[in-house]
Amino acid sequence: MIFGRKGIIRTDLEKILNKLGVDTVVVAGYSTNKCVGMTSIQACERDYDVLLAKEAILGPKKEKVDAMLYILKTYGIEPVPIKTILDKIE
Repeated sequence: MIFGRKGIIRTDLEKILNKLGVDTVVVAGYSTNKCVGMTSIQACERDYDVLLAKEAILGPKKEKVDAMLYILKTYGIEPVPIKTILDKIE
């Protein structure tokens, strides 16, 4: 793990995903307006398909979560049901 300017953490995750031939990432977690949202945008910017697990994301304030979901929609990223994700994996 490398600490970059302004405390941004960088890892070898992208190298690992590329080595494994990964083209799609599933994102779930807490703090949709921060970690989940930024991870989704960064994955999209790196040309990964992003599946945002609808039932597995949340945040502390609905209005902030809604604002991030609006931003994600501009990237073509919208929450999808976990069942849809599982169907794609199969």
